[in-house]
Amino acid sequence: MVENEVRVWFKEIGEVILKGASITETPIDDKVVQMFFTALDNDLIWSFVWPVIDDIFSESVLVKSTAEFNAAAEKAAIDPLTIIAIVQALFSLWKQFRKK
Repeated sequence: MVENEVRVWFKEIGEVILKGASITETPIDDKVVQMFFTALDNDLIWSFVWPVIDDIFSESVLVKSTAEFNAAAEKAAIDPLTIIAIVQALFSLWKQFRKK
């Protein structure tokens, strides 16, 4: 799997999700999508998120987190568990498309 291609693909999927979130009346989905984009656009956070994504795509059950990742996520005001949940949801979506 090519890291930059996955990052671009996630941004493209994020744009679609953002359009959907923008038509709802609740602001929470907009905030989650914005958090997602913040993580994608921040090279430091991405450097910690990418190994998690790679593990999920290789179907590893172990999700790693480090003190450095947690500090970077806190600095960017991002909940690491939310990012992991988004990545897992995107992985499930990807698996569904792959089956078709």
